[in-house]
Amino acid sequence: LTRTREAKIMAKELEMGGYTKSVVKQWAYISLKPEYFRKHRHRYERLSEQGIPAALRWRVWPILLDIFALRTTEPMLLAIHSAAEIPGDLQSTINADVTRTMPMFREFYPEGDAYEAGVESLRVMLHAYASYNEEVGYTQGMSYIAATILVHSEDDKDAFFMLIQFMNRLGYSEAFRPGFPLLQIFTKEFKILAGDMFPGTMEHLSNLGAEPEMYTDKYLLTMLGANFPVPAMLRAWDIILTRMSLKPLMRSLLTVVKLSSDSLAKMDLERALRWMQKDFANPGSGVLDDMDRFLKVAKGLKYDADEVRAKAVAADADAMGGHKQKTLWAKMKHAYGSDAGGQIFLEMEEVGRVVYIRLDLG
Repeated sequence: LTRTREAKIMAKELEMGGYTKSVVKQWAYISLKPEYFRKHRHRYERLSEQGIPAALRWRVWPILLDIFALRTTEPMLLAIHSAAEIPGDLQSTINADVTRTMPMFREFYPEGDAYEAGVESLRVMLHAYASYNEEVGYTQGMSYIAATILVHSEDDKDAFFMLIQFMNRLGYSEAFRPGFPLLQIFTKEFKILAGDMFPGTMEHLSNLGAEPEMYTDKYLLTMLGANFPVPAMLRAWDIILTRMSLKPLMRSLLTVVKLSSDSLAKMDLERALRWMQKDFANPGSGVLDDMDRFLKVAKGLKYDADEVRAKAVAADADAMGGHKQKTLWAKMKHAYGSDAGGQIFLEMEEVGRVVYIRLDLG
């Protein structure tokens, strides 16, 4: 059989789950021919907005995360690192967290028949990653990400490869390094974007004392696992993994603000914080009741990620002095490049100009 014919057969065998045969067939096709995704990524980026059929996620996500080189070159990676010793405090934290992570999944539902095996697989996976990436180790929040990956993988080995690629390709390990650098960047960029897009709502929250630092971690550190209902979370993950970008995550948070503006205007500090952290997802809130509408609104929130990053760096440069500026320049010059004068520069492809941020290197 040709792969196209195989994909058609697979599509017929799968539950449609509300998807058209054409959508199911296209996702089924790359599960049989992964190289097709690399050649037609833009087509699948658009297709991901409809969501990946649930019955195919365990086949498709490993392709999006490109785990095949690890499968070939490091087949014993999980066995090696799961047998390695890690600090006792990390192991204790992992042991405690795995018993209370994502109980909405069958594998982690305490009363379910898959609970013990699921929790043990999650414990081994997190232990192995703490050994594999000693600088990151283990931090609360990682268990949500690992659990979501685990239930959408073929086996424990693939799940471990997927976690490694998730952390590496999305730069997500930076969210869990000492000082949480990615969280700091995410929060600063959110402040800039939300302040520009929704100045009235953000001013109201600030006047209440509800600053972004008090709720952005609930979105980033668990990749929406702590506050989005599972179906909505998985739709967001489909887009993030297909695009291999955190921009859809930022848009999700911005959309929560946009769709909550009327509700937030009537709230005091305590209610507003609870809302921004989790209550926005309650049924009837008007935020996530219709995920298609939510994603349509999110898609309409357009911004230039490089330009926002440049503003965040410039704000830091203004606030810093001395050796801290040198450190910032050293971290940024690898990512963005620098000229002989010590300037960081970003090329704004969409607007056809170059923005220079001058830092005093002392």
